[in-house]
Amino acid sequence: MRFKNLILSGLIGLLLVGYSCSPTGQDSSLPSTDTTVSTPSSSSSISSVISSSVDTFDTADRFTGNQDSLTNTGAEKLEDTTPREYENRKYVKIPNSNTILYEDSRYTKVEEVAAYLQFFDHAPSNYVSSQKNITKDNDLALMKGKFQNKEGYLPQGYTFTEMDLRSGYSFSSNGVSRGKDRIVFGKDSSGNIDVVFTTFDHYKNFSEYLGYYDGWGTTFGEQGKYEQPTESDVIFTDDGAIFTWDFTGEN
Repeated sequence: MRFKNLILSGLIGLLLVGYSCSPTGQDSSLPSTDTTVSTPSSSSSISSVISSSVDTFDTADRFTGNQDSLTNTGAEKLEDTTPREYENRKYVKIPNSNTILYEDSRYTKVEEVAAYLQFFDHAPSNYVSSQKNITKDNDLALMKGKFQNKEGYLPQGYTFTEMDLRSGYSFSSNGVSRGKDRIVFGKDSSGNIDVVFTTFDHYKNFSEYLGYYDGWGTTFGEQGKYEQPTESDVIFTDDGAIFTWDFTGEN
């Protein structure tokens, strides 16, 4: 993601007492924490994953994109930006939450789908290219394909793809009605997912995912112009991370 600095404030003071994983993620055991595991089913013995500041932050920094530190905080750069791995399963923790996402798993909630796209650079495994097998009894959702951005509400310089959110689905004897809820993500010239947006009124207005749980930008579209997030304002998350950005005007 092209926005924001993710930094440690007070660094050592933010380490949790229960931390027992090494910063490299190589330990064979994980500490017992009260952590929400967001995966529909799992035969793995994992019931919780790291909740320490270091592990949470360097994983999160993978999708904040900018590793610079703010000089007036004394914070340090976060060098390790790869997802963690346990028992051959890659996982990440959504900042500002206890939600753990696993790569190649199935997700339907907007917060999880948006974060999954940013963390893993592809869609969850329950997204399909045809709606014929989507029913109320499964968790399949449609990845429709290229989004043209005909109204020009979204920023330039990206190739956009639209995906359904099951929150908009309704079912009848005629099949599924897709509703108005969508996620639209944009890939940069290198083919990496760089921006993620939601719309709940069928492309009339959008909000940008800002890289942490419940982090959404100002609504834009019919309600106003897109403003590109950059550094400045500060949000403190429950995990002690600091996200910074301001709004510099339309892209």
